[in-house]
Amino acid sequence: MLISKLKHYSQTKGDRIAIKNAEISFTYAELYEEIQTLIPQWQALDIQTLALLADNSPAWAVVDFAATQQHCPIIPLPLFFSQEQIQHSLRQSGANYLLTDHALFDTKSLGIDQLKSTYVIAQQTCYLYRLNYPKPSLFPKTSKITYTSGSTGQPKGVCLSLEQIETVVANLAERVGANSDDTHLATLPLATLLENIAGLYVPLLVGGSCCLPSLSELGFRQSNQLEPKLFYQAIRHYQATSLITTPEILKQLLTIRDDFSDLALRFVAVGGAVVSPLLLKQAQDKNLPAYQGYGLSELASVVAVNTLNENKIGSVGRPLPHIKLRFTDANEIIIQSQLFLGYLGQTATDTNSWHSGDLGYFDEEGYLFVTGRKRNVFISSYGRNISPEWIEQSLCSQTLILQAYVFGEAQPYNVAVITSPTSDKQQLQTSIDQVNQTLPDYAQVKHWLLKPPSTENRQEIWQHYQPEIENLYSQSTTDEV
Repeated sequence: MLISKLKHYSQTKGDRIAIKNAEISFTYAELYEEIQTLIPQWQALDIQTLALLADNSPAWAVVDFAATQQHCPIIPLPLFFSQEQIQHSLRQSGANYLLTDHALFDTKSLGIDQLKSTYVIAQQTCYLYRLNYPKPSLFPKTSKITYTSGSTGQPKGVCLSLEQIETVVANLAERVGANSDDTHLATLPLATLLENIAGLYVPLLVGGSCCLPSLSELGFRQSNQLEPKLFYQAIRHYQATSLITTPEILKQLLTIRDDFSDLALRFVAVGGAVVSPLLLKQAQDKNLPAYQGYGLSELASVVAVNTLNENKIGSVGRPLPHIKLRFTDANEIIIQSQLFLGYLGQTATDTNSWHSGDLGYFDEEGYLFVTGRKRNVFISSYGRNISPEWIEQSLCSQTLILQAYVFGEAQPYNVAVITSPTSDKQQLQTSIDQVNQTLPDYAQVKHWLLKPPSTENRQEIWQHYQPEIENLYSQSTTDEV
């Protein structure tokens, strides 16, 4: 469906801009030609599974569509992954090629010794490396393997079929009223499934345009550092009518202006983490059309979403029409339709039902409310899934740290409560800095409290130190994110 639509638009509206960034633009005719030009070159190389590690750009889109047309499983890898997470993803997926836009990418640490080819894709130089990892047995019909941000040190590979992806794209486009007049601005990494599905595929399915600037042009300095004024300027420059954001990005954007009616935005989807109803209300009061949604990688991203015509603040909206849900007696959300193929390296998914790990309920009008998570994982305000035990174990590997408890639910960074045999805070900071160097930036500990040994019950520790923990956040300046 996606490729056939691109071909159709290349013939019927070939002069319409399909994708662009600050330097270049491609019409539908040019985009389709770029895809067709790349395919025979790759056929000669016998690319069976392709890993893609690159910044947002038209080249990213061309590579993704070329792999889709060739029925070649593609593994988009986020730039915010640590070196260890990248290596794990490459090894587990058995990708036989890696494409990157990083000329100085540290390939030796990944066991990659030789550059295979250099390509110019959509006017961007890209580097293709041949890999020699053993090829695992993939689920039949695997089209995309998406890795989570890593709730532990080793993220899971979620295997999705093209049929599942296209079902979500079609139903989402209809739900949000996507149309050929839309200009979507990709503000999250395209390696993030939500942006890939809703930000790239949806607008091109309906004949709209997608703007794909680099993340640095948008004001991102790391995956959890943003200059909101640059972000606002990009929205205005590209005259975006839609974008996807996280609660933290939305919160920072709201700090720089009292009115956003000068923008062309008609739809801003907010997801990836808990969204405060107050934040959504503030956005709407400032003429920023923000609507909360809910998604899971295992469901090819979007499960439910609010829209202009169907919106209830506090809910995550009504489920898309192909999604069937039920709840356990403990209110856990059970998915009963359109499931992923399975986690890479594990058995296939039970096609009858899947436990989401999230808790929730329907109200009398069919709006879905998500009230929490069953497992002990928190989600930062940037949408990163984080297992505190993973970070705590790393902290406790330091001789000066006896106990560590990490918190950061719906916050831009993590804080920790630690106990130590020393009261020398400089030495402790050095120990924490050493741990942070081994972690992805979203998992690092920015502030901490030194406390005497106490209970090992996480909830009790939170309740006891909650005022002090919250004070760590309130004392930070707005640019410390």
